[in-house]
Amino acid sequence: MRCRYILLMVVWVLWSELLGDGKPEWNYIDTFNTEAACTEESQQRASRAKQNRKVLNSGPTHFTYRSVNGTYILSYICVPDSVDPRPK
Repeated sequence: MRCRYILLMVVWVLWSELLGDGKPEWNYIDTFNTEAACTEESQQRASRAKQNRKVLNSGPTHFTYRSVNGTYILSYICVPDSVDPRPK
């Protein structure tokens, strides 16, 4: 009798979403082997992106800021590679 094992590996994808006056702008950033690694990178990117911006409010992976061109929300989102977070 043969045993067969299927190893399912979930890859996590980090996306950024920028909401402003127009359509949401989605950008693929990178892939990670674990959700924890993806989340850590999203938090680090949000922290760096907040520097030199007039931040109105924020969380660990997102923030709202004001610029000369208007008010924007920048979010970093981790999803399994089988999920596309962009609206259809």
